[in-house]
Amino acid sequence: NNTEKNVVLSYDNTLWRDQLTCFDGDFIKYDEIGNPTSYKNINYKWNNGRQLEMYENELYKILYTYDDMGYRQTKTVYDKKTENIMYEYNYYWGAGFVIAYTLTDYTDDNPTTDTIVYQYDDDMNIYSYIINDKDVYRYILKEADLYYYNND
Repeated sequence: NNTEKNVVLSYDNTLWRDQLTCFDGDFIKYDEIGNPTSYKNINYKWNNGRQLEMYENELYKILYTYDDMGYRQTKTVYDKKTENIMYEYNYYWGAGFVIAYTLTDYTDDNPTTDTIVYQYDDDMNIYSYIINDKDVYRYILKEADLYYYNND
């Protein structure tokens, strides 16, 4: 589908000239340090500067926690209508990089947890990830394209 659409962008903050204030007719509100706080039907809440604490739209409420170093520790996704937890992510860090995370899916009667481990090259670029001890995807970066293969 090669349809084109003209989108109107507005930068109307005279004190912050590169701050996008309106995207295609929908206004974006910011806090005093430039974090977005609302856009369309989405609300954002920030803590300690640039740490996203909460993301909320009509379907989901997502809460984030951080450790004392500012590294994200958890992401918990709630169903907005039932207030039940749908998904929970727990992040594991090493040398300033996410080395792994667990993802627990509570959407079924029997919750399941997957463990995802990243593999980094010498330049600290992710080149592969492993899900539940199985090498699933391996990336090869060539110019601006991303190629992957499934190792099933």
